[in-house]
Amino acid sequence: MPENPEAPTALDSVKIRRNKCFKEDFAGFDCIKPINVIIGRNNSGKSALLDMIEFLVKTKRQYSNSRTTSTNETELILDNTSEFLLIRVLSETMLRSFFPSNVIGGFIRGNHWDNCGRYLLSSPIEFHVDCTLKPLSVRLPAYSWRRNMV
Repeated sequence: MPENPEAPTALDSVKIRRNKCFKEDFAGFDCIKPINVIIGRNNSGKSALLDMIEFLVKTKRQYSNSRTTSTNETELILDNTSEFLLIRVLSETMLRSFFPSNVIGGFIRGNHWDNCGRYLLSSPIEFHVDCTLKPLSVRLPAYSWRRNMV
């Protein structure tokens, strides 16, 4: 069954830095599709990208300064200084739940969808998180909220 594109965990872009061969610049996937192809020379970070994806989808995450192996499975461990940049594009369904067209008034003048929500359509939100997935920063789309405020 295909994944629901409106699922709150669905991401459009995933990048990592400060892990293995990825130092100060973020590297990863600008776009995530059902099938992704990773091409690169030896020791260019292909396996590190796959480790990143595995780390993000695992329910039990571990991070440390090295990789360990247990008797039953290889535990995925990322460096404790690793950081992720997770990007989700705002869809109409997501936005309408926050800016309904049947709501008028408050700090947004007029219809909330017409005056705010539709301007954010297809805009990316960037979540910069640490290796425990705790937020370091969130960057919202560029939008002048003042033009629609009371």
